[in-house]
Amino acid sequence: MPQQLELYQVRKPADELRQRRVAALIELLSGAEDWLTAKEIAKRMLLDDRQIRDLAEHASPKIISGDKGYRHTDRATAEEIRHFINRMESQCKRMADRALAVRRHAHSRIG
Repeated sequence: MPQQLELYQVRKPADELRQRRVAALIELLSGAEDWLTAKEIAKRMLLDDRQIRDLAEHASPKIISGDKGYRHTDRATAEEIRHFINRMESQCKRMADRALAVRRHAHSRIG
């Protein structure tokens, strides 16, 4: 019987590039003594802000972000981690509230 490849085993070149960039960002931040701004990371890795945000998201839970920039979780203080978690949970709640409001509005119009 022929072997069937799993759909999710096939990796696209863009996914592999992202994986390498995520690993590079994790390595960069693991060696940093303090927070690195997006501007500093962009200069070192030749990326734009959007790409950095995407990589940080895919590097979770190893990278946190905030007003000061980006930081490796292992280098962050307990307070910095707590602040990040609280901000993310607050953002999640605001997004859920917005989605619910849109759902209710659409339901009143469409049924």
